[in-house]
Amino acid sequence: MRADAIVDIGDVAGRRVAVIDSYFAQRTYKLLDLVIEDSARSAPLADMVRLPDNPLPPLDLANAVRHAIEFGGGMMDPQLMRARRPDGSIDPDLVRGVRERMGQGRIWTVNGRAVLMTGHGHDPLFALRTGQTCVLDLANETAWAHPIHLHGVVFRVLSRNGRTPARTEWRDTELLHPGERATIAFAATEPGDWMFHCHVLEHQETGMMGIFRIG
Repeated sequence: MRADAIVDIGDVAGRRVAVIDSYFAQRTYKLLDLVIEDSARSAPLADMVRLPDNPLPPLDLANAVRHAIEFGGGMMDPQLMRARRPDGSIDPDLVRGVRERMGQGRIWTVNGRAVLMTGHGHDPLFALRTGQTCVLDLANETAWAHPIHLHGVVFRVLSRNGRTPARTEWRDTELLHPGERATIAFAATEPGDWMFHCHVLEHQETGMMGIFRIG
């Protein structure tokens, strides 16, 4: 996930404050130290700092176009899981094809396609008219977490795993754990071809990326 943070520094000149990443409890580590050279004020702010609202157009959900996006890849690829026979076996030719794709560095997929960074002229996953509202149904069908990042737009999360979220702030990234689903919506205001990818760069560079087109 990504967030902008306002840190209110009080009367603590000379202190060093550690920023700890404890998202994975068994891999907790110190990201960096914040070194405070001068005190900003003698007491914390009385009120929360509020930034001006972004001039974003409202979402027209009633007339929105909708697309389903499935993230796959690895040996738990949904293509393989859906092809499992009643006895639990899988067509060896299909397994061989997935292994060959992975051997070529195309490990992760978006709607069954693995797009490498070295390629050019990729067909868009979907196309939108300028000003159109789009709803995306995202599904992580892999055994790994993927922070899904969109360029060129910001979106609101309409639901996660069938539940309405408590907050509806504008985002450009949504973290999907294995098996999770999210429905997001955005207005297509900026014409062009925009990247749509996992923000884990190793996943992006080995297939989990694509483009969508506006205009």
